[in-house]
Amino acid sequence: MSGRIPQHFIQDLIARIDLVEIVQARIALKRRGHNYLACCPFHQEKTPSFNVNQAKQFYYCFGCGAHGNVISFLMEYERHDFLDVVHDLAAQAGLSLPEGVDRQENNTAELYPCLETATQYYEQNLRQADEAINYLKKRGLTGQTAKRFRLGYVADRWDGLTQHTQHDANLQRHLATNGLLITKENHHYYDRFRARIMFPIRDLRGRIIAFGGRTLINDPAKYLNSPETPIFHKSNELYGLYEARQAHAHLTQVLIVEGYMDVVSLAQHGVNYAVATLGTATSAKHIQKLLRYTDQLVFCFDGDRAGRQAAWRALTVALPLMNDGVQARFMFLPENEDPDSLIQKIGKAAFEKLMQNATPLSDFFFNELKEQIPLLSLDSKASFSKEAHRYLDTIPKGLFQQLMLDKLSELVGIKTTEVLTETPTTLTHSKPTKTTKLPAALKLCLALLLEKPSLAELVQDLSYWDYLALPAQKLFLELVAQCKQKPHLTVGELLLETNDPIKSRFIAELSAWSHQVKTEELETAFKDALGRLEELSREQRIKELITKSKSSPLSDAEKENLRLWLSTKSST
Repeated sequence: MSGRIPQHFIQDLIARIDLVEIVQARIALKRRGHNYLACCPFHQEKTPSFNVNQAKQFYYCFGCGAHGNVISFLMEYERHDFLDVVHDLAAQAGLSLPEGVDRQENNTAELYPCLETATQYYEQNLRQADEAINYLKKRGLTGQTAKRFRLGYVADRWDGLTQHTQHDANLQRHLATNGLLITKENHHYYDRFRARIMFPIRDLRGRIIAFGGRTLINDPAKYLNSPETPIFHKSNELYGLYEARQAHAHLTQVLIVEGYMDVVSLAQHGVNYAVATLGTATSAKHIQKLLRYTDQLVFCFDGDRAGRQAAWRALTVALPLMNDGVQARFMFLPENEDPDSLIQKIGKAAFEKLMQNATPLSDFFFNELKEQIPLLSLDSKASFSKEAHRYLDTIPKGLFQQLMLDKLSELVGIKTTEVLTETPTTLTHSKPTKTTKLPAALKLCLALLLEKPSLAELVQDLSYWDYLALPAQKLFLELVAQCKQKPHLTVGELLLETNDPIKSRFIAELSAWSHQVKTEELETAFKDALGRLEELSREQRIKELITKSKSSPLSDAEKENLRLWLSTKSST
């Protein structure tokens, strides 16, 4: 999670920031005992179920399961990048970023101003270029829209930007690093872009990181992007996302299209929540980025076979990210239409109605699969089911996956695996064990350990755990080891160290559970619960030895252990 910022710095930062203070500045909290309560900001609810624990520095929603520490809260609530949140919190806490981070930031810091210089140059050119202005007017764009997206123009010459920046060798060097200038063999420069409408590409902070250029001459490359640079990786970026976020405090949905002009034209007509991939297929990184700002995605494609194939690729990328609550639809355009041309013909209201009626992901998936494998026989139904499972198994386990499996069952008449009733024995690579299903003694041990990590020192004899086979016992032993190393560990810091989202939600749920043990009785209750677990282990071992004695002789050591355990059991 922490990227290039050291883990110890993040832990120190969390320890210095009061989560309650951060949350209370954004939503109304009411104190209830040791916790603070509010209606969850991450889902619609009327009865408060969002808990913030000041001592443990974590939050948990009993309604939707949202949980985490101060960093994850700000990332979700403010829709900011991890690095942005860390920068802001570090400034608030009076901490300087680690030396390596500052140095890396400085290495790229000079690359942004030079792109701003290039943008201003392109904007100035556009104001003086009748050909480019006429083209944009013909495409229906106004000067206000061009200004909002900072559109520009570069003339049909190889040295326009080069000549404009020839007075500053440093500036030209940075422009070359950003790919706008290309170095000749004799160490002179020439422009990468010529005779093009220029579309600045902005990052989430609004900084220009690259350009797309649409040719106005007979050039085989209709659109040309900046190359990969230290600050631009096109498979990660989406054109128009910054502008969409500026237009909407909270994006209820995002429309994903293919072209720069589509985004700009849609925005001019009031559909100002469209983004475009930069000449690449929709990637998991694109979808993950969008899902930080909205839970409704509409993919827009041509209605021909190529468009449907592109939509299928997007669907397969989206499936592993379809957590409960996320919705995706597929909008297919009439022949010879793109979003730009269509909205100019039918207007915003009709266009948005087409979006509302777009094909849900579930319908598109099954309809497309039926095209590939028609359900004509028992054999074909079996093949259909096998192929469907190949994709459906990638969906996160939950209600949406179960509904998709139920639909598959309905289509082929073959009962599917009941995903929601699985009962795993560990938390590794599986759903979390529900805390209500845990043995009472183990549940209490876990909750008390999360309440007071120093209790881990009371766990000395681990030998009897070998005979236990309880859900979540592996997690308990891992927590014991962590808490012995860090007796002042908070749940907020622990969640930072937990990369598995399933395990982190399980920990949050346990931490939020009201165990009703008074503070002064924590140690006694923990010892008693450990004693009950040891007794469970002893009973398990007695059963194993008695079973073994019926089929083969016991060793002298086993006989002695059995005698001791039985005598201990009879005396208790």
